[in-house]
Amino acid sequence: MQDEMISSLLPLNHNNILLVYNGGLWPENISAIALSLKKRLSADGISALLLQKVYSVCIEQMNNMMMYSDENDNEGLPKGMFVIAKEGKAYILQSCNVIAHDSKGLIKNRIDYLNTLNKNEIRAYYKEQMKLKDNNVKSKGAGLGFIEVARRSSINMEYSFKPYKEGLVFFIFCVTIGETGENNDKSI
Repeated sequence: MQDEMISSLLPLNHNNILLVYNGGLWPENISAIALSLKKRLSADGISALLLQKVYSVCIEQMNNMMMYSDENDNEGLPKGMFVIAKEGKAYILQSCNVIAHDSKGLIKNRIDYLNTLNKNEIRAYYKEQMKLKDNNVKSKGAGLGFIEVARRSSINMEYSFKPYKEGLVFFIFCVTIGETGENNDKSI
């Protein structure tokens, strides 16, 4: 399965990879990985704002894999893969985990909708969603995860689904975060 996950990731320049994690996910593990990433980025002299965005998206992506992965490791822990790379002045965060095929439509619709919004519209949508109850029966959170990521993403979020086993697919989620101006668009 590890080789299939790796081949499912979007192409990255291997010389620019800062962190790779593939395995079981639990809260303390996610915290340790994120802290390690934070230390690495701080040592590289990243701005505080950019550091916070990258750190927050890292936590959100890993928590989503932990909560929604439909495949476990040998110890029964939800399994996923996370990669972060630096491309120019931007950071590329990719996650890959196995999900139920019937979750694909909901995820696609949520990401596609968020990708149509500018930063001001995302902010307003976030406030609106905070007031509502998430009606998704499979949701294990408040339903705000993709909105949180979209708020920090510099360009549209990317995703793909690759067949895995009957009833299951790989969900590959890619977020680009870079320094942005005050124009509230999604450009780096």
